[in-house]
Amino acid sequence: MMHERLNPLQIRLMDLNRPFEGDIDFFDGHIQRMSHQQFNRYQPETDHGNQRQIQFDSVMEGNEIADIDVLAYYVSPHVSPADWGIYFLESGINWLASYFENKIINDPNGSIFMNMPNGQKTSQEIHRDMNNIAKKVLLRHELGHYAIDYSLTQCNTMNSNEYHQFRAERQIQGILWDESICNANVARKNLKISNRLPGEPRIGFDLDLNPYCNEFMDSQPLAYRGFRQFMTSPYSETCVDALNSIVGVNFNTTDFREAIKDKSAMNVPLYVVIP
Repeated sequence: MMHERLNPLQIRLMDLNRPFEGDIDFFDGHIQRMSHQQFNRYQPETDHGNQRQIQFDSVMEGNEIADIDVLAYYVSPHVSPADWGIYFLESGINWLASYFENKIINDPNGSIFMNMPNGQKTSQEIHRDMNNIAKKVLLRHELGHYAIDYSLTQCNTMNSNEYHQFRAERQIQGILWDESICNANVARKNLKISNRLPGEPRIGFDLDLNPYCNEFMDSQPLAYRGFRQFMTSPYSETCVDALNSIVGVNFNTTDFREAIKDKSAMNVPLYVVIP
């Protein structure tokens, strides 16, 4: 959820700049938290009729939504260094985990996995796995925004310090590849959960969640659905070529490749908004 100006919410968060220090699979306890009441209190008044706000309210009410950037969003350090980071809605994590769980239950192969006789994982443990997958999906999408922002900064061009201006200019052009690039960063990674039967040798079963995730991304707005075009050849090169063809700046593949790695989350402050 990108902002064209500094949101008063981010001003409120200036004293919460604590970086993520843990494993991306289990970042509970390693992420700064704030309440949804605080989050909602500092939304600009002009946002009440905004479609983003409407979608956010829909998430809080438990209704189905399709826009991944309502579940988590990236704030550029060039907007506010103190508020730079990736912000997750806990309700968004839970919503996406439930989405995967419902897809699995309604899929014959998935249902077998969920109800595996003598499987070593309890339903609570499988739900925790879904929760971690949801975190990975959201983190990797937002890391895509960070990678583009970082690469743009390295370009040393007139707009290099304004990722939001960069996006706004392309929106005027009707070319919105950022979101598809970010979704491709999700789709190109393996997303799976595992279970095992007891005994020696242990027999393991993996369930591939990528088809469910791709279906989720295919249901999103048009600007998000073009992720497959960035998966036909090396991801970083394809993304950088596309970005350079749009704006005529010299994005560097090495910069983008380094910034898009999962471990880059160790360098970006992470926050979660809790109910």
